[in-house]
Amino acid sequence: MIVVNVGPTNADTVLERLYLVPYGRASVLFVVVAGLGMGLFLQGRTGTAMWRALTWRVLLLLVLGLLLQTLTDRVNVILATYALLFLVAPLVGGLRTRALAALTAVLLVAGPALIVATGLLIPGVASMEEGVSLTSPPLAGLSSFLLTGPYPLASWTVPFLVGMLLARADLRDVRVLRRLAVWGGPRPRCWGASWPTTPTRPSARGPTTAGCGC
Repeated sequence: MIVVNVGPTNADTVLERLYLVPYGRASVLFVVVAGLGMGLFLQGRTGTAMWRALTWRVLLLLVLGLLLQTLTDRVNVILATYALLFLVAPLVGGLRTRALAALTAVLLVAGPALIVATGLLIPGVASMEEGVSLTSPPLAGLSSFLLTGPYPLASWTVPFLVGMLLARADLRDVRVLRRLAVWGGPRPRCWGASWPTTPTRPSARGPTTAGCGC
């Protein structure tokens, strides 16, 4: 957290370039962890009891996210996106592991492509790139949440679903943990490099670009 939120953002020297290796990847990690937590949360919970436990969390994150974004336009607040991802979780939580993995793979390719296509084909889409606040027009808010905002669901659903897939693994198995340590490290950087970006703007956790998050 200290590395990605405090310190220089220029890359003039070798040490500064090394410092920036984890820069802008924190939000990807947090969303993966959120998906992992939600996957564990859904285990053994169904029906009314599950929705009762989930609804107040969704409402709390949504209200806080919209309120904080209303107070300032100098940062991008990701909390409302978490709220919507939490709503997505029960809808896909019943899928078999292979089906969930296939959905994740499809979104990994289709999500960024749809974001780029939207920017190219829909005039005026640049005016809807800011985070959603209580004063956002409904259409602009919907567009921001889905495709054009700093944390669009079209791309940020992918690391969340990855986290849900991890929740289905045997995390007590040392071999699984070793594989995650070896293969998990480069993934956030790859996601950040492959996602389309919007103009640089600080996030609630520090300076970032929309494609990588922080």
